[in-house]
Amino acid sequence: MNILIIGLGSIGIRHLINFHTLNPGANFFALRQIASEPIKTHPGFDQAIPNYQTITSLQEAKAINPSLVIIANPSALHAQTALFFYQETSAIILLEKPCATNMDQLALFDEIKNLDRILVVQQLRFHPLSALIKKIITSNVMGFLYRFNVTHSEHIALWHPWEDFRNSYAVQKSLGGGSFLTQNHGTDLMFYLLGAPDEYVTTLGDGSHLGIDCDEMFTSSLRYDQFDGDVLGTINGDYLGRPPVMAAEFEFDRGLVKLNFRTAQIEATVRKQKGYKNFMRSLPFERNTQYLEMSRAILEYCQSQASLKVDNRLVSLEEARTILRRGFSSVAKNFSF
Repeated sequence: MNILIIGLGSIGIRHLINFHTLNPGANFFALRQIASEPIKTHPGFDQAIPNYQTITSLQEAKAINPSLVIIANPSALHAQTALFFYQETSAIILLEKPCATNMDQLALFDEIKNLDRILVVQQLRFHPLSALIKKIITSNVMGFLYRFNVTHSEHIALWHPWEDFRNSYAVQKSLGGGSFLTQNHGTDLMFYLLGAPDEYVTTLGDGSHLGIDCDEMFTSSLRYDQFDGDVLGTINGDYLGRPPVMAAEFEFDRGLVKLNFRTAQIEATVRKQKGYKNFMRSLPFERNTQYLEMSRAILEYCQSQASLKVDNRLVSLEEARTILRRGFSSVAKNFSF
């Protein structure tokens, strides 16, 4: 099996390590701009970087006939890179989120007939708390859900402490940066849990807190028209939080559930006939596990040639495109992606 990785920043290296862990017999290739020496170490990872072969052109990449292409270059290049490998190879394509950074890029995907050949990274769906809260909602064990809040707040200087965040794609509009596009885990989580909202409005920051040319924070307000009444909620993201927070609260008829995705801790207050009862539990968790589980599901999909729903946590391009299109439409009309 030939696995090709486009872009060897931190996330590209994470994919290299994880897919090598799960399939050490595969042949790994990395498409890079210049034929530099292979990366052996990285400040973000304790282990040595697995061996790979460097290639420097799209034609070389096409010639290796990859079974799996992992696209981890800057966000603004995601759509056109995915389209090339869709048209020029028969590979399954794993595309880092977001799948596009504006409506014109989304339109490129209109040329794609088999949307299940392209999967989009959303590792939070593979977090144990995501499975737990989905079960709580669907089982109605806590009664009906009526409100939620999801927050992803982390100062961007903490992401890669070894480098100047001002050089990151995540703070440059021309490279597809911005909190709304980059920190979209909470948005994807709520579409995964509840589907598409009936109302969806987003307000973006102007970047002034960090002196950048794209949004450094956002707040989305959502309304779901459910059979047992409305569900209202907010999704917040920002590049400013110290200490970092990745958390969610869900208010039900019978109580409150709080999730800490960084520690995999769940806290619940359940209404009883007489008073309330509090529960707290920490699930076994290591941050990379959600990436590993996603990678395992992708390899199974590559090998099965079955329908996408081998694992319903995998995100097809069709689903990712729908979520992103709704996201673009939710932002104030005077803002243009």
